[in-house]
Amino acid sequence: MKGWSGTVVLLVTCVAAWVGLTPAQARAETLSDMFSSGVSAFRAGRFDEAAKTFEQLHGRYEVSSPDLLVNLGAAQFRAGLPGKALVYLHRAVRTAPSTPAADLARVNLERIRASLNQKEESRGQGFVFGAYHDVWTALFGGMSVFMTAVLFLLSWAALFGLLGSRRLVRSQRVRRSLSAAAIPLVAMTVILGVCAYGTSRVADYRIGVVTATQAGLYDDVSALNPSMILPEAVEGRVIETRGNFMRIRLSSGREGFVQDQVLGIP
Repeated sequence: MKGWSGTVVLLVTCVAAWVGLTPAQARAETLSDMFSSGVSAFRAGRFDEAAKTFEQLHGRYEVSSPDLLVNLGAAQFRAGLPGKALVYLHRAVRTAPSTPAADLARVNLERIRASLNQKEESRGQGFVFGAYHDVWTALFGGMSVFMTAVLFLLSWAALFGLLGSRRLVRSQRVRRSLSAAAIPLVAMTVILGVCAYGTSRVADYRIGVVTATQAGLYDDVSALNPSMILPEAVEGRVIETRGNFMRIRLSSGREGFVQDQVLGIP
């Protein structure tokens, strides 16, 4: 795919100036050097090496910069690991959803899904790769959790104030006017309350991505044979964890258990 080289951006590491070389300074310089070597490997087409370097920075040294996660996702995809790529790109969005890096991660998520769907169509298979969706995500997925909560609280406060004012006035005419105004405000408050609940529910979804080449979907943890084989990079909602299995729900509504070792959680 075109444009993937643009996903590699420089990670800026800020180090306090000290006299002499302190351990913290030496570590910062080492991380910076590691990142630079990962960038060089990516640009040279050594995607396995780049992915390994970026993954070491994230896993071993706990660097969680969204820029690093975007680069790690890009390197994993180019190394032939689309499942892991989706996990890290999702993680970049969750880490800092309002940053340019998160916007780039969203674009790359769609690029990977489109590429996988194109390959799936060429093989005549039936899986569709895409973000998990259900009725709740369809209705509330594009709304802001913060804004819906604020609007609901403002509407509730306005309704409370209006009803309180109605109890204080003595004029029957004014009381009837306030009662009439309260009806649409009650309806608006209820609607905003549902929206606030819906956006909060969607935001709390745990999304899992199949990271193995294939993963068996079992009807029960005690089942010996899978009822379906899921390909790499299929996304689903994690409903529960039971021992070494996770119950997931696909966008189609199909539910089942997969082994936790083949499912990546952003």
